[in-house]
Amino acid sequence: MQVRFDDFLFDTDARELRRRGRAVHLSPKAFALVETLLGSRPRALRRQELHDRLWPRTFVAHNAVARLVNEVRRALGDRGRDGWIRTVHGYGYAWGGETEEAAPLRAPARTASGGILRWGLQSYLLVEGANVIGRDPECTVWIAAKGVSRRHACVAIQGARATVEDLGSKNGTFLGGRRLTGSASLADGAEILVGSELLTFWSATDTTTTTGQVR
Repeated sequence: MQVRFDDFLFDTDARELRRRGRAVHLSPKAFALVETLLGSRPRALRRQELHDRLWPRTFVAHNAVARLVNEVRRALGDRGRDGWIRTVHGYGYAWGGETEEAAPLRAPARTASGGILRWGLQSYLLVEGANVIGRDPECTVWIAAKGVSRRHACVAIQGARATVEDLGSKNGTFLGGRRLTGSASLADGAEILVGSELLTFWSATDTTTTTGQVR
């Protein structure tokens, strides 16, 4: 399960919670609490049900669930009872706020690869020609994150040459810390900032083109 909420990406396969591509520390039980609440959303879970799922057939202190909730809230920056974990008084807890399933790794319709863009745990194959980056699911590089425009920027592949340009986005596109005002060439390891989301470019030598998988 990969779920995105605000600046966070929760990945059960990788056993990671990341914010803007950087790992956020959670204890194993706190991670399991987030997984349980996200997997049950929007349903609220009783405290006893959470207890039984997290500590099956094990005696723990009566406030163990509340302590885990507080740990998760601190990690996520929640400041109240109605943040990402919502308290249901006299009952238990539920996941609060909007979420969306993270975009799976998907190969473009054309098989020829012009490199990859990496964004946190996600990797996107690029193709010869234009590769639009944005919040629109139809974009080659789908970045469903706050601050990213629907069609934010474009990476163009022409043979061995790769360039990037902004598409009139609200929050700008930056390459190496400098805001783009035109087209700029890309080299391996180039860091592209779209809004507040960091992507890294690698040329075709770092990809495979037959299975849609990346190394």
